[in-house]
Amino acid sequence: MDPANQARRHQSEADPALYAKSNYDPAAQLPRVPGNYSETVPCFALGDWRELDARLSARTEGTVFNVNDRGARLRGTTLIHPDRFTLASPALDKLARLSTLASVKAAEDAAALTASASALAKLRAVGVRCTEALPALRRAFNQGGASALAEAFRPLLLDPQIGRPLGAFSLKLMPHLIPPVEGDKAFWTNLLQEFETLAVLARVK
Repeated sequence: MDPANQARRHQSEADPALYAKSNYDPAAQLPRVPGNYSETVPCFALGDWRELDARLSARTEGTVFNVNDRGARLRGTTLIHPDRFTLASPALDKLARLSTLASVKAAEDAAALTASASALAKLRAVGVRCTEALPALRRAFNQGGASALAEAFRPLLLDPQIGRPLGAFSLKLMPHLIPPVEGDKAFWTNLLQEFETLAVLARVK
């Protein structure tokens, strides 16, 4: 905000519609507070400025930098005009620390790769167990129908090492394993085919 003319926006081509529903009146007489480059400046957020000024006033000089070419003064900060602002090279100790980031990243990547390989191996083991269970499941279905198939499914899905990796399929199937077992032959045939598909996918290397 221009300290000499508070109705003048800093952005020369600002859209006036931005203020239409903001309850902000650029021509209003605002309270004045100490300024960075003038004795006082108008402040439309007096409470916020007071809170921030009080919080920063206890900071050690040189730890908070206020890069600004206007605005309200904040105690406990070092004022720097944008024209004089530069980024210094990191200190030697910082450079040493930065040089270790590559090795840390490599170690994290290696650990993630190991964890991924372990999870994939566990999933393949689930696929093997499910595939090996398929003949018994089909035999139970052919000989005893849906009730026998549901009974054969129960110990598989109650095993956390199988039930959890199968995810949504387990959640979908579990309610149908509780007696009385319902659903026609086509319904259970589809469930058995879906189980077989998941078992095959889990075994893919």
